[in-house]
Amino acid sequence: MDLKDDARAAQPPGTPSPTETPAVLAVDGGNSKTDLALVAADGTVLAAVRGPGSAAPSAATLAPLVEQVALLAGLDGSAPVARHISACLANVDLPEDEERLAAELAERPWSQTSQVLNDTFALLRSGTHRPWGVAVVCGAGVNCAGVSPDGRTARFLALGHHTGDWGGGRWLGNEIMYSAMRAEDGRGPQTQLRERVAEHFGRPTIHDVAVAVHLGLIGEDDLTGLTRVLLDAADAGDQVAVGLVERQAEEVFLMARSVLDRLDLARTDVEVVLGGGILATRHPLLSQGVESRLKEYAPSALPRYTDVPRSPAPLCSAWTTSARARPPWSACASATAPTRRSPVPRHPRGPAGDHRPPGPGRRPCGTPSGYPRCAAAFSVGGRTPPCGPRVSGRVGERERSAGVAKSQHRSGEGVSAEVVSSGPRLKRKPYEKELFRLQAELVNLQEWVRTSGARVVVVFEGRDAAGKGGAIKRVTEYLSPRIARIAALPAPTERQRGQWYFQRYVEHLPAAGEIVLFDRSWYNRAGVERVMGFCTQDEYHRFLHQCPIFERMLVEDGVHLLKYWFSVSDVEQERRFLARRDDPMRRWKLSPMDLESITRWEDYSRAKDEMFVHTDIPEARWHVVESEDKRRARINMIAHLLSAVPYEDVPVEPLTFPSRPPSRGYQRPPRDEQHYVPDHAATLG
Repeated sequence: MDLKDDARAAQPPGTPSPTETPAVLAVDGGNSKTDLALVAADGTVLAAVRGPGSAAPSAATLAPLVEQVALLAGLDGSAPVARHISACLANVDLPEDEERLAAELAERPWSQTSQVLNDTFALLRSGTHRPWGVAVVCGAGVNCAGVSPDGRTARFLALGHHTGDWGGGRWLGNEIMYSAMRAEDGRGPQTQLRERVAEHFGRPTIHDVAVAVHLGLIGEDDLTGLTRVLLDAADAGDQVAVGLVERQAEEVFLMARSVLDRLDLARTDVEVVLGGGILATRHPLLSQGVESRLKEYAPSALPRYTDVPRSPAPLCSAWTTSARARPPWSACASATAPTRRSPVPRHPRGPAGDHRPPGPGRRPCGTPSGYPRCAAAFSVGGRTPPCGPRVSGRVGERERSAGVAKSQHRSGEGVSAEVVSSGPRLKRKPYEKELFRLQAELVNLQEWVRTSGARVVVVFEGRDAAGKGGAIKRVTEYLSPRIARIAALPAPTERQRGQWYFQRYVEHLPAAGEIVLFDRSWYNRAGVERVMGFCTQDEYHRFLHQCPIFERMLVEDGVHLLKYWFSVSDVEQERRFLARRDDPMRRWKLSPMDLESITRWEDYSRAKDEMFVHTDIPEARWHVVESEDKRRARINMIAHLLSAVPYEDVPVEPLTFPSRPPSRGYQRPPRDEQHYVPDHAATLG
């Protein structure tokens, strides 16, 4: 028998024949797993499968599971497997995500209609028999959603820490590591978490755990397992652990309170469903903290604890009967649900905070009438909030829109600063064309420097992995190393530590007709030395006083001084760190300082801000280079450099090659008397 015969032989009693089509194909998924179930019209589960999770669910990732569950139910996976698809997924966070996946499902032959919905509403369905209520679900993060008796819905735009969320397995894990490391270094209160976390991961010290996390030996998802460690420490009376648990209780309450207020449910006997992650432990300290706050704010509220269903079948039983039985929060399950041939709608707004008229590369406004999408699930008081590019704490998950994309996350210029990207990633062909043109101009600049005796100093500063080295490489690619030098100084020697701070940098300043590119510079004192404690307070303040004087002296002496700060977000920086870790050709770029730059992001931000205040002088301005897209950063930086130096084209003298003189009897020695490099190339075929 083939696979289909095996599947039919294993069918449970009540499985329909291949000619019958189940009512619903239910999908429930997140980062850890994806469940699919085929459900008959009477609510009977015909077949169910579990597959791997996905951070970006799509029809392509679901296809193998659809075929598998169809075979188990005795159906052909290439034909319709159900009349309706209901997908409740953790990673459809924005209306754009819903629309994209719904459009992909509509292109498949699996069903006539489909619905895509965030999974927090799914928990609400499974935790209460009422058609209304509030649900808070913990997983890697914390999500909250609610439905009012009149069918209004509200939820948080839950994209993790970037949208103001705190807690859940991932952020609690990071907070536990943060507290333990600060205790280890003496920067924070002592806590049992130091020893407990190290023991949990089988490492000698918490510092070894931090290094393992940084190098990827311990994954981010592994940190979610630290919630049990946290609760055990809290049970033992550890005050740091108790504080984190209480903060988690406060966060759960605040999210629930916000939804209660939006739906006017605070004075009703609303059921508040709590489940998933740390909430599923029902730890007394956490549950009592949540319940006491709820009781004080909404006296009639009824907390309910439930486990996140292991199978999506219970989440969709109401959809399998008539349209009258469908719950009010299931707007997409109405009788007017779109078929595969329906046009794919667009969200009525463009990128976040952007309400300009449509233009080139911009999406049209307006949603076709009668499109029963779940926009209400993202509404606040009936208003659909603007939705921007998806931003997640996971590495690399930043999708830029076609226009000016704005995302709220930590940038190189401070925490929670507004980062403005100048558009989608620059394509390779126009990038290489423009880069070559600019590099030709750099050759002209070099010739002017050589003939005029000019001196040029270019300072490259910025975050680790911000793209400084790549920009320097493109600047010097076609330049002469005798004219354009790179100064990348190592840590100072013991003798240099006893010198005037600027002395070792003065040694590398250009002579007449030279260009020097400083890959990091004297600003180490205002950055890494300040943050890591490698200099004293007096040395730091002396630097801030002397640096503007030093740079004014250079400029007054005729040096062309340019200073560039390469700015990158924490999300992009982490993506680049992981790329280096996984690339043996670039792994050498990772250092212990990189690890510290992750844990001290805010400290570096404050140090940079203070540095700018004291050293951004009229004679030597700081020029910030947005470096989320390395190609754009390189083009922008080189173009600015060329515009800032008043170079001129130098006439090129034509070269005349002399005639080769006749031989005067020279005889080459025998080849076998010399040692040649083996012909390795010949082995390549």
